[in-house]
Amino acid sequence: MGKNIKTLRRFLALVMAFGVVAGLCACTQQSSSSAPPSATSSESQTPDAVVAEWPDFLTVGGGSTGGVFFSAAAGIAQLLSSETDTTATAQTTTGGSQNIQLIANGEMELGIAAADACYQAWNGIGSYEKPLQEMNVICAIYSSYYQHVVRNDSKAQSFEEMAGSTQVVGGSGSGTEVSARAV
Repeated sequence: MGKNIKTLRRFLALVMAFGVVAGLCACTQQSSSSAPPSATSSESQTPDAVVAEWPDFLTVGGGSTGGVFFSAAAGIAQLLSSETDTTATAQTTTGGSQNIQLIANGEMELGIAAADACYQAWNGIGSYEKPLQEMNVICAIYSSYYQHVVRNDSKAQSFEEMAGSTQVVGGSGSGTEVSARAV
């Protein structure tokens, strides 16, 4: 089973990396008017040719080192480094919410985050005091489901009964925390 999980993680990282590379390539355009005209090859120039301009270095925010987000970020960074002129590295973070904040602060270029965290950040709701719209979504990776578990002998058997109680919801700034607060 461990081998299947590693294979699945590698596959997900490859799919995500493909989406990142495709998205980055599609984002940067160079107009023919910005290039000096050439007397001998003006007919061969293509207007609005897509040209990817890669930074020398970029960081991909993941999550904790044992989680799927970090494995995916490492795979994306490895693919970007091998297929482009940039040096990319994965960064350990607490997860999606921190990745969004680091991107908004200009401290990181790419990051993985759950859709609900992106929505809240974009609209400045939930744990975000103001809209953080300094980000773009490149691709959706997979659906994830929120689960909340209590012991059978717990007094709380519904979300309403858990109000005001101490709960473990993941790392501070994680997407899991955002989901738990919304629920």
